Amino acid sequence: MAASTDKQDNVPRAIEVGFPIVEINRLAQPERNSFKPIYQMHNDLPHALIALADAGEPVLPLLERFPSSHAVLRAGCRFLRDERADWATAIDRVLAVIEGTPLFDRPGVA
Repeated sequence: MAASTDKQDNVPRAIEVGFPIVEINRLAQPERNSFKPIYQMHNDLPHALIALADAGEPVLPLLERFPSSHAVLRAGCRFLRDERADWATAIDRVLAVIEGTPLFDRPGVA
């Protein structure tokens, strides 16, 4: 049994024979360079939150993953609301969650 295992170890696998590693590396290089630092994620996160709110999905689970980013997200959403009036409803939903706005106004409760 051990002899057949040794023989199998010496047989090159399909990935080792004729695999176009140089071409694959050339294709993969732009993807490698596209990795963004964590601070650049704030460009995409407001858009993701707005898309979720626009689709009627909850945004709180995503917001809870980035508690230290709420101030940056709030500023980004306010900027986008000024730039894109057609997104105002969804952005207002996101801002309401970030700012902790009550869901219902209760008379007599301060």
